[in-house]
Amino acid sequence: MEQRCQGLCFNCDQPYTPSHVCPHLFYLETVDFTEEDALADGADALPPPAAAEGAPATAPATSLVVSLHALAGIRDERTMLLPVMIHGERLLALVHTGSTHNFLPEATMRRLALQPASGEQLRVTVANDDHLRCHGLARDVPITIGDEHFSITCASIDLGCFNFILGVDFLRTLGPILWDFDALTMTFWRLGRRIWWNGVGCTAPVTPQLQLASATSEAEDPLLEHLLQQHDDLFTEPQGLPPARAYGHCIHLLPGSELVAALMNDVLRPYLRRFVLVFFDDILIYIASWAEHLQHVAIVLNELRAHHLHLKRSKCSFGTPSVAYLGHVISADRIAMDADKVATIAAWPTPHSPRALRGFLGLAGYYRKFIREFGLIAAPLTRLLHCDAFAWDYEATAAFEALKGALTTGPILQMPDFDCLFVVDCDASGARFGAVLHQGDVPLAFFSRPFAPRHLKLAPYERELIGLVQAMRH
Repeated sequence: MEQRCQGLCFNCDQPYTPSHVCPHLFYLETVDFTEEDALADGADALPPPAAAEGAPATAPATSLVVSLHALAGIRDERTMLLPVMIHGERLLALVHTGSTHNFLPEATMRRLALQPASGEQLRVTVANDDHLRCHGLARDVPITIGDEHFSITCASIDLGCFNFILGVDFLRTLGPILWDFDALTMTFWRLGRRIWWNGVGCTAPVTPQLQLASATSEAEDPLLEHLLQQHDDLFTEPQGLPPARAYGHCIHLLPGSELVAALMNDVLRPYLRRFVLVFFDDILIYIASWAEHLQHVAIVLNELRAHHLHLKRSKCSFGTPSVAYLGHVISADRIAMDADKVATIAAWPTPHSPRALRGFLGLAGYYRKFIREFGLIAAPLTRLLHCDAFAWDYEATAAFEALKGALTTGPILQMPDFDCLFVVDCDASGARFGAVLHQGDVPLAFFSRPFAPRHLKLAPYERELIGLVQAMRH
């Protein structure tokens, strides 16, 4: 009753929808046999069904569903891969009953000169009810498994962890199958012949039952914990020297961060700004849906493993709704200042030298986009940085406290929606100009800057135009 109230599947505890395909269920077609037949070898006793001898298969289902396990590349000891040839290229295909159709990555289709069509209006549903973009359907794709030739239909989606997925749409054409999950073998009859396929086991470490509860306390989703356990070797302390790389450290480089940044950018270059950002050795993985996020985490972890790079688990966080990055706290719909940095600004002592004031303005200026009329508030302080002009007075104290107050009570900026219209409100006063970038009533960023001396003699509309240009460039 509790699962019914929560709208969950009774077998796999995943959200239930009318198109839900439970990965824990499969169907068996039974054939009556005598006691003598049972003594014979199970595979030899399997009769060749008439339906498998060239009769057309029933029409495939129109709902495209892919398993979340397959999408995230989660494997166990029963994961079965089959070598498949397409146009002379060998691929390892995941044989999976939790996926309704056959799926190929878009890049693989281009490489194999397959022409997908009619995919603009198709969507692929993931088992957790997320949706993926389908790039099209490629029909009559010739594949060869062993000595057997087939012509199948493949849907093109972004797959990062498997080369190919063979789903129920293909398996149903084979007729009754004797499937040994321990030996990873499949036996069936086709065109009057008994076919036996021996699958390939996992090439990546199988997920063990590890004690990682303390390390994955923030990972409430069991699939994420499963995925991290599958890559637990990345979180172990490396043994021995690292392999030779294109970027080697030299003693005179202190601390050598330029090399780390270059290495990380090369390793993750195909995914940069698609779903990964890299700043030195910090890796930020972002995406809108949970299904794609699991897939992208698996892709990044696989790349790090392939390049013999390791992670320190205590410095990593996975599956969090918000993250502190480069002095900002970023969540799905907003961006805020880092509370630790704000506390540092609030506790900053009164500067007694240009150097101390410059340090304060440098930290405060990092968050100027959060503060309306930042330049106007900070103007009495910036004037003190001119040559031989440092003389702390009441006006400087008032500006110093006002700037700290503005920063500690600054607004939370919303994240931009690139499908909506952006609006820039610009204004110019006698000494400076300012602008606000917003969508609706919530600001995205503030901009403020004093006029250069040569602009003070211009007409008001010219100064406003200059302010608009400066704001757009900013």
